[in-house]
Amino acid sequence: EVPSDTCKAVRDNQLTYMELESNQLTGLIPPGLGSCKKLALLNLAENQLTGALPPELGNLSSLQVLQ
Repeated sequence: EVPSDTCKAVRDNQLTYMELESNQLTGLIPPGLGSCKKLALLNLAENQLTGALPPELGNLSSLQVLQ
């Protein structure tokens, strides 16, 4: 499971890359990832995540790669 408060745990919300490929993650993609304002790459490929992409990911104005 991807923690919903991941970005709050990173100092000054400076997280730019999140590589979580092939980590056997399950469940929903948390809407809290939409608060990672500096996130440029989000790789969640090869996991067992379910559901739709949360609309909050639309807040990621720096996002260039979503897998």
